[in-house]
Formats: sequence, C-alpha cells, structure tokens
Amino acid sequence: AVWITLCLGNKVGRFDPHTEQWTIFDQKEGLYPHTLRFDQKGRVWYTLAVSNHVGMIDPKTGEQRTIRLPGRTWGQAIAVRALPIILWAGKFVNLTDNAGSEGVSLPVPYGIDIAPDGGVWFSQLNIRRIGRIDPDTGTIKLVDTPFAGPRRLRFDSKGNLWIPGFSADLIARYTPRTGEFKTWKLPTDSGTGPTDTVPRDTVPRDTVPSVETPYALNVDRRTDTVWI
Repeated sequence: AVWITLCLGNKVGRFDPHTEQWTIFDQKEGLYPHTLRFDQKGRVWYTLAVSNHVGMIDPKTGEQRTIRLPGRTWGQAIAVRALPIILWAGKFVNLTDNAGSEGVSLPVPYGIDIAPDGGVWFSQLNIRRIGRIDPDTGTIKLVDTPFAGPRRLRFDSKGNLWIPGFSADLIARYTPRTGEFKTWKLPTDSGTGPTDTVPRDTVPRDTVPSVETPYALNVDRRTDTVWI
C-alpha cells in the first residue's frame, strides 16, 4: 500500500494499488502532517510540522495516536498551542499587517525514522535538536545537535543515525549507544549561508553567499552507503 501525507488538508492517505481504493485518515489533533516512516509492526509514524507533534496510525486496528513534543522555551510552547486560534482568526482578520520581523522560532518537527530497536527518532529543525520516542510508553528523550538545521534523518544497519545539517553545510552521524556526534562538511564551495536565527528570505538576495543546503538523506542498508 502507498501512504502519503496531505499537508494542507491535514490528513493522511492510504492507497491500495490492488483495489485502487483510498482510505483517508483525518488528523484529530495537530497540524501539517509531513514526513512518514513505518515501524516493524506496520504502523506509520509521521511528523506534524506546524503543531510540534508526532502522529501514529496502526492500519491493523485503526488506532491513531498524537504525541506533543516539548518546545525549547515556554514561549515556543505557548506559540505552538495558540496556532490553531491564530490560523482560525486569520480567516477573518488580516494578521500580516501588524506582524513584526522578529518572533518566536517554532520547533518544526521535520524528519523522522525508526531505529533498529523500534525507537522513533525525530528532528526539530529550528532549534538544533533531535529526539527519541519510546513507542510503548511515549517517553521522550531529547538530544541537542552541535550544528544547525537537523532535517531528514535516517538510520543505517548498525543503528547509527545520519542527519543532514540543512543550514550547516554538513552531514552528521549520531551514535545513540555512546551519544557521540561526528560531522563531515560537504565537499562544495560554501559561505556562511542561512542560519537558524536569520531566515534566508530576510537577507537581501545579493548578500547571501553560496551555500549547500543538504535537505534529504537516505542510507542503503545493504552497504550502509549514505546518499544526500
């Protein structure tokens, strides 16, 4: 079966290629379903990028679960919880005229992958953090990254987690067993590039230096070759 996230519709879809029928799952809590991965039990786990959640659907039982992730600050936590109200109000009132250039940086859970031990790992793009969810207890472990912009992360066959540093021009390997990071700069010409504190679209175009922005990453687990 083929699964997709319907971001703006706030739904997850399953397509059966044999019957050509769709099953649509409405998102009861959380906003903007994004990246999805499957665990060994056939459950689909996915990030909810705007509302700082991780979701789960068990197609065998129909169970749906939503787990709220911690923000780094109280301001982030309050802003994320207020988003549904702000988005609703935006249908009736123009909120952009009074919006300033500075504001709260939202966590944005982006990438997600399942470890060989069944743990569910995610990245929080804007706050230099990755984390692990215990799928049985819902317990969350948080790990700060020594680089900016952790994005679409993947595990290799040995249980190492490979992470693209979107605004850091590098790839990283995190070893959960030891808690160690190792990083490699991309072999390209680069400047300082956008950072997680200076949005690229706020900088004049002619002043932005050339930079590589490693976005998606995958690992061929037969050879543990990393593609980016």
